[in-house]
Amino acid sequence: MPVVAPREFTVTMANMSFGKLPSGVKVGDVIVWVNRDTVPHSATARDRSFDVRLGQGQQVRMTVKKAGTFAIYCIYHPAMRGTLTVAP
Repeated sequence: MPVVAPREFTVTMANMSFGKLPSGVKVGDVIVWVNRDTVPHSATARDRSFDVRLGQGQQVRMTVKKAGTFAIYCIYHPAMRGTLTVAP
């Protein structure tokens, strides 16, 4: 069976919201979270399986470690939320 290289997805936070959350994410893929706002943000899973925090203008690479459907939000701006689905 051929080995499939991890894919990379980018999610941009701008205008106090998450950009389009990617589909087709699998365990081992990388999500690059990019903060384009002038305030800090986070991409935090409600089940606490990940918590990525970004200052103004920062980007952070996160390797996806767990399959499932994750409700995510920003700890600084709770109205920012979304759902990320990860396949095994």
